[in-house]
Amino acid sequence: MSSENYHPRTPDVIIDVPPMTTVMDTARNAFQAEAFGPPGISKDISRNMSRDLNMDRSAIEHDRLERIVYFQDRAGIGFKIGYDGDTRNVALFAGKDPNGKDYIYERQKVNGQLTDQWRCGDIVCNGRLRVSEDEMSFDGPNRRTVIRMDGTRLDEMRNGASLERNSRGQILHMRDGAGRDFSFSYDRKGQVTALKNESGSWIKRNDDTWQETNSGSIWHGQVQVDGKGNYSFTDKNQTRTTYTLDGRKKIEHNVDPLQNDVVKSIPIPDIKGKIQFAVKDGATTSGALHVDGAKLEIVDSKFGKQARIKSQNGDAQVRSFAEGLVAYSYRHDLSQEQNERANAIFALSPQDRKAIDNLQRLNPDQDLLVMQCWDKKAGGVRYQVYSGLDEVTLQAGQRIQSGTRIGKASDDGFYFAARRQRVSGSNIPLSL
Repeated sequence: MSSENYHPRTPDVIIDVPPMTTVMDTARNAFQAEAFGPPGISKDISRNMSRDLNMDRSAIEHDRLERIVYFQDRAGIGFKIGYDGDTRNVALFAGKDPNGKDYIYERQKVNGQLTDQWRCGDIVCNGRLRVSEDEMSFDGPNRRTVIRMDGTRLDEMRNGASLERNSRGQILHMRDGAGRDFSFSYDRKGQVTALKNESGSWIKRNDDTWQETNSGSIWHGQVQVDGKGNYSFTDKNQTRTTYTLDGRKKIEHNVDPLQNDVVKSIPIPDIKGKIQFAVKDGATTSGALHVDGAKLEIVDSKFGKQARIKSQNGDAQVRSFAEGLVAYSYRHDLSQEQNERANAIFALSPQDRKAIDNLQRLNPDQDLLVMQCWDKKAGGVRYQVYSGLDEVTLQAGQRIQSGTRIGKASDDGFYFAARRQRVSGSNIPLSL
């Protein structure tokens, strides 16, 4: 064995708040709403309230102005909300951690006006809170978290990774930072009984036997999923493969099945490269390419000479060779209309689009990324083209740094080319 986007209803309240994912991880105990808040903050949340308490422990409370002042999901996670006077501007967010300690986030003011900065003790942060009858969500700099009234939860990271949990906190669906999707089902004891990964859909037949539902193939081993988004499986040869939420894949050998210790660990290195261009009389004449963790060769193609780059270990992440702007991004698993819409922000000439179309035909079932890079020495732009990739997640218009993850190397490797001034411009000869 080697082994979906969420749009909430229009919220009742939309405000700027902190990325309180730690709060949401720890606020497991519900408690009754009560008057709270510093001077200038509405304390009228314990009077004239309507309370809807359901048999499944979920609850919503409104004040006399029909503002939501308490939200409790089916799992018993409760939050209190305070407002700025009689307005609908949220100014307080409060909860209680498992140790029984109360916390309060207060929205800061400057010259009497609420800002988008929040403070809880020494913690100062920014973000956005959305509250409705069905859910609460937090938009922070690195993560968007949604707690639904039914107790389920969704975490969406800015790198494209996501976790969806059931009301027991078990992970139902995971997308890692490399774009790989995994789904899990559990029994009453919390053990994984079915899963979907890169190699198919699997059903657990007994303690260590799994069967793929389409092919009928059998696999023997153990599967583990933890609450942080680490999914691993260990085969009968004591080799453990682990996928982490940030997109890494790690292979460990000689795992002791009793002690769960690792004797030897072999992580798969990322493919990182640098290219040194030679410039003469303001024109780029050549480029020397150096890449770590891969085999290289120069090949001829209908797109001109390209560097073919193949990972020595397989399934490696590819990182950009230079800083620049994403000019075009193609994902083979999206429709043509979806790809066109995603790339509408960046205008390319008809000649450049024709060159890209020709390149896509050479790699019909794989992804492609084109970067526009500024060359200070030559006083112009170059285009760097990565084709034959898998799991590209970047979009046109994004500015990225050198070393940013851009995709994954396919089994047969990927291709790199550099062009002068335009995608359809003259090819820059590469040396290894």
